[in-house]
Amino acid sequence: MIQPRKQINNIYGYVRVSSEQQVKDGSSLDEQKRIIEEFVQAKFNRPVDKFFIDAGVSGMKDLVDRPGSRDLTDIMDRHDVIVTTKLDRLARTFTEMVNMIPMLEETGITLYFCEMFGDTPVVLPKSQKSKGLEAKLDMVRINNRNLIANLAQFAEMEAEMIKSRLAGGKIAWAEKGY
Repeated sequence: MIQPRKQINNIYGYVRVSSEQQVKDGSSLDEQKRIIEEFVQAKFNRPVDKFFIDAGVSGMKDLVDRPGSRDLTDIMDRHDVIVTTKLDRLARTFTEMVNMIPMLEETGITLYFCEMFGDTPVVLPKSQKSKGLEAKLDMVRINNRNLIANLAQFAEMEAEMIKSRLAGGKIAWAEKGY
């Protein structure tokens, strides 16, 4: 099993729902927080230091255009851990996710999608010791990037299908006079 670097400064949770109905119900945000809290307690034997929440905000928006994720990117630092339940909670576009990985690696962040991969991190801090060919042929990093890229493509495709269904539903309601 891949272990994150031993030093951990802060553990942050990130939760997001896209619809106002989910915000009103509260169930999805609360459920995501509960899952992350249980994961962090089991994995690190400590509580989440802070949650960043985007309530009623589309994952199709860039991280820096969402208030909660913007606050997270402003505060995260070397040796921090970010935990979210699934990839599509963090990003819904292929480009955003693929561009985020090197930034997290360089910053020294460990990222978990706890519902998708359990206690296996999907992004690890870039090793400062590895140089040259060894750094370029880090197969764990290469495999993680490929996996995340594929998952991000599916998340973006799913988001497009959702938008299409919603648009079709609106047209059908409009045709009925609503």
